[in-house]
Amino acid sequence: MPKSRERKPRHRTGTPSESRDISSRGVLRSTADLADHRPRLHLRRTDPADIRLVIGVPPLFVDLRAEQMGAPAGRCVDDCLTLACAYAQLGFVAQVRVAQLEIVEERTGQTWSHGAATPRWDNDLLDGHTVVWLPDVGYLVDVTADQFPPLDARYAGPVIAPLSAPGEAAARFAAPIGHGGFVLRYKLAPWHVTRAALDHPLIRDDEAAYRQRGINVAGATIGLLTNALTPRRTRVLTHDRSAALITAARQTTVVDDPLLGARFRCSSLGEDSRLLALDEIPLPDTVPPAVPILLWPTDPSSTTS
Repeated sequence: MPKSRERKPRHRTGTPSESRDISSRGVLRSTADLADHRPRLHLRRTDPADIRLVIGVPPLFVDLRAEQMGAPAGRCVDDCLTLACAYAQLGFVAQVRVAQLEIVEERTGQTWSHGAATPRWDNDLLDGHTVVWLPDVGYLVDVTADQFPPLDARYAGPVIAPLSAPGEAAARFAAPIGHGGFVLRYKLAPWHVTRAALDHPLIRDDEAAYRQRGINVAGATIGLLTNALTPRRTRVLTHDRSAALITAARQTTVVDDPLLGARFRCSSLGEDSRLLALDEIPLPDTVPPAVPILLWPTDPSSTTS
């Protein structure tokens, strides 16, 4: 799997399930506890009418799974490609983008810079950083920001932030983002830089795996939303495909899977009541389709650089 040289492991040396203690508002809490707490807090506190409710679950779930499995170094490329596939299954246009990140501590003004303007591959290492950009809704997602100094000492979790507006211009010159006592400034690379970074044999060879992991993450997202939302709250959702998937999942038995996230048993299939992945659940023809997945953009006319 491809790795990023910018990434650093979150854990001490030890077993994959081991996590370290950090200070959260003066109270020592383990990173595992925080990762487990964040999705539940997000689901409980976010208004269903806010698109952030749906957008926030995939990166929080990926972060939780990474924490449980040991958060290996060099996972930003893998996580972003997985998230892009998950968002596509949920019905969001998602782009993996090479990015530079400037971190400014609000109290002191001290600045740290991460990421390369023109990342290069060295065997299976990408010397750079990637994020996920959702252009139609204007959200930027950085699931591995907390591995960068000085964020690694705080573990504020994934960055899930609306920018000033949807579209390429907002992405290229992102507004400052407040994040756990720091201000984050992202600069997304032009399209030709991202294309060059992602058009790599390691990524092409694992395309099917990224798509399957994305379906798993999307399934876990719908499973969590189905358990968290009542039918009345589901009707408030502003994203039609997500609402339809939750409604369909409510007609099944949602089965948590420690590796796959969630599977669905549909009794209406009679004898064929096997566990289904999210993309196998029967849906009415009126449900908006999943978005086509393009892991490496190749048509310059479809974007602006």
